[in-house]
Amino acid sequence: METHPADTLLRVQTTPPYLLILDFQGNHDASLLARLQLYRALVRRENPKIAIVCALILLRSFTGHRELTGLYEERGLDGETDTFLRYKVIRVWELPPEVFLKGGLATLPLCHKCVKMSCRMC
Repeated sequence: METHPADTLLRVQTTPPYLLILDFQGNHDASLLARLQLYRALVRRENPKIAIVCALILLRSFTGHRELTGLYEERGLDGETDTFLRYKVIRVWELPPEVFLKGGLATLPLCHKCVKMSCRMC
């Protein structure tokens, strides 16, 4: 598989299998959704017959994060939808600490709430 600029591209071996594009974001970026659309197009070019799921992992709250709804649309000159992308949004700070505690040491840095807990819990 060709290297793409997305943060992470995983092949998920389920039935049916799919490709998972993960993009980690910590700050506002006006080009974020257009870039995610580009990543998906590049992956699709190399893998025309497998499903692709895109997910944004928001690492912290930032201005405009509520505008990331899971649906990206651009309209053409005629007002009709020209570009369309569905994506998952995971706001790390909204997840319960248990999600990270179950993931072991590798996931603890993502747990904002664990920082406020006592060390014996983390």
